[in-house]
Amino acid sequence: YMSALREGPWKLVRVGVGEEKNPPWELYNLADDPGETRDLASRRPEVVGALVAHYRAWEAALPPPLFLDQRLLD
Repeated sequence: YMSALREGPWKLVRVGVGEEKNPPWELYNLADDPGETRDLASRRPEVVGALVAHYRAWEAALPPPLFLDQRLLD
């Protein structure tokens, strides 16, 4: 599974959701790196923190998905 959020030039990505309990977030600046080859998460933790907060607020507002086994969400 994959989770992603884009805000301005920033793209926040998390790959392996569901397979791994807490995969790391990756951060890319699409204006400078449209091919997403340089993960900036360790260099820009303040951007990661702000985008993760936006992502979690959005995710919390969603109803539980009907197509997934509810046991996977626990």
